[in-house]
Amino acid sequence: MKSGIAQHSLLKEDDDDPEPVPLACLDTVLDVAMHPTSRIACAGIVAGFLEVWRVSDDISVESARVAVVQKMHASTSCRTIAFNSTGRNLFSGGANGSLHGVDASRGDVVWTVKQAHPSSVNRVSTCLSDSVGPWALLSGDENGEICLWDARVGAASRSAATSVNAHTDFVADMVALDDKRVVSVGGDGRLSQVDLRKTGGLKVTVQSEEAETELLSVVSVKEGKKLVVGTQEGPLLVFSQGKLAAPTDSFPGHPNSVDALLKYDEDVVLTGSSDGIIRIVQLFPHKIKGVIGFHDDFPVERLTWSHDREFIASCSHDNLVRFWDMRFLASLEGDEQDDDAMEVDAASSAGGAAASAQQKHKRAFFGAMQQADDDMDDL
Repeated sequence: MKSGIAQHSLLKEDDDDPEPVPLACLDTVLDVAMHPTSRIACAGIVAGFLEVWRVSDDISVESARVAVVQKMHASTSCRTIAFNSTGRNLFSGGANGSLHGVDASRGDVVWTVKQAHPSSVNRVSTCLSDSVGPWALLSGDENGEICLWDARVGAASRSAATSVNAHTDFVADMVALDDKRVVSVGGDGRLSQVDLRKTGGLKVTVQSEEAETELLSVVSVKEGKKLVVGTQEGPLLVFSQGKLAAPTDSFPGHPNSVDALLKYDEDVVLTGSSDGIIRIVQLFPHKIKGVIGFHDDFPVERLTWSHDREFIASCSHDNLVRFWDMRFLASLEGDEQDDDAMEVDAASSAGGAAASAQQKHKRAFFGAMQQADDDMDDL
């Protein structure tokens, strides 16, 4: 049974509102990244190139493809992409182990490492871009190696990186704790803390015990005190700072793997699952609070915010980049606080005015959330 499906029709104020128009790319999309300061979306394509799109001011209106960046991952796939914090550069990693940096304003390839990894690059991350510098690039490959690069303009070689074997299987995801430490998760079922400033290069300083499932995604919440990890089997694992050897909590609320995680705030994350559903998950206490949308029967591979946090973009095993309007969620949170005040007023006076249509919508939405919790109890 799929949790929360009945909630989908409640996410919109009006069923007649136009749906966001997805980007129809030229081939299967493996990754998507949003520019940090403008309405630009980039898609990494299985055929080895990048597509650049200018997203319409109204996501219910068709967007425009503005460029196709070729001559990158020749004869192989563009598996992973990420903008740095300034948006000046977009980095990509390929199935042939290569890395590239693209000048986002001109579409020119300005930085290349042809043999960056001995195996396929599974993840590039610019999570250090703010704390260390926009030139700081992390890459993780299929064999568990993580490299830190100074990705400034020009060609580079393997010797330009510092590296560490953080896992015995693929590196799935990475997140920065600060300018000295990064946490990675991988297919070996382990979480690794990598220190960036140890003598001699990168060093794994803490590693969790091996879980009986692959670890696929990770985000930092609670102001860095907690790490939430998505797994192949479905449960979310929670690790606490200073106690990374084993999970301190878990939430078995997903029936399928959690391939993508996106932080909403310190108490809420968005999850993308292999059942094609994008969910809203509250933390402490853990509850599935709603559903953003669906990718039919395809797994959700990536979730990312627009620069203004008005919508998120997602990709799956097809040629579409889908958009999901997130403005309703902030509105619903405000309405919930308004309803709390209304209930207090109603207790002291029976003559209150009728609730507005939006407040009624909010009650239906959160009522459906409770039904979703009950459904999960039955799984």
